[in-house]
Amino acid sequence: MPKIFITNKSGHPQTFEVHGWNNNQNITVPPQHTSTLSAPDKSSGAIIALHGGHEGEQAEITFNGFG
Repeated sequence: MPKIFITNKSGHPQTFEVHGWNNNQNITVPPQHTSTLSAPDKSSGAIIALHGGHEGEQAEITFNGFG
């Protein structure tokens, strides 16, 4: 199954809002770490960085034909 890798390059924990995977639950990635989410083929969603509770950078992703 495909995976999405979310890397936090900052010096503080970073929370990401997750839509479409991870049961739509937010994740917090520790500083200088990478977390992964399973993302089945033909799925789509978004990963949004939260800054002080406000939405920031966003990636919208669709898997179609992985492998």
